[in-house]
Amino acid sequence: MIESDLYHYFASIGINEQQQRQAVTGVFDTADIDTIQKLCQKEKMHLRYESIGKNESKEITKLTYEQLCNSLKKGIYQVAFSIYRQGKDWKSLSMADQGFEKPAYLHLKGDKNYLELAAREMKAMTKGGAMLSGHIQTVKCRSSKDVLTDFPIQDKKIQIPFEDFEFEQLSETEITGQIQLFMTSSVGEKRMPESMATLILKI
Repeated sequence: MIESDLYHYFASIGINEQQQRQAVTGVFDTADIDTIQKLCQKEKMHLRYESIGKNESKEITKLTYEQLCNSLKKGIYQVAFSIYRQGKDWKSLSMADQGFEKPAYLHLKGDKNYLELAAREMKAMTKGGAMLSGHIQTVKCRSSKDVLTDFPIQDKKIQIPFEDFEFEQLSETEITGQIQLFMTSSVGEKRMPESMATLILKI
């Protein structure tokens, strides 16, 4: 099971089959069991989000921004999030998932509520096996009201209005929010000047 989890994890970050075999072999040859288990746990954490937004379960219900804010106390919360590719690869993590520090911080002040993301350097491997590094350069978000807004990166941080998210209640204790992102990065910018992805956070 651990080996299959590792293959799934390496595939999700764009490593081809031959490189997956080499990477998995290298992990088992050099890493201790705690490291391997942490890698697998990270993969399982993001797999939990695969059904979000698909409404495949009768338990999933839509929440309005007002309903959610009425149920939350003011304060600053650490929140887990993942950023997924759009289109046919929507179950795979986007390269942009590496472009922000985790966790994010949800600021609930009453008059101004927003999700704060902190940008960081990220790395990506090309199909040819070369390792590239860079950072997110621009971010646009499509809100729940279908409005596209450009959010500047100031001091390596981005503030996304909480009301721009779409919310779903998966169970009595699990609520998620999601928003569509359009981003450019300094990693391979000639091949992909702007890419689209979905940010999903767990509240």
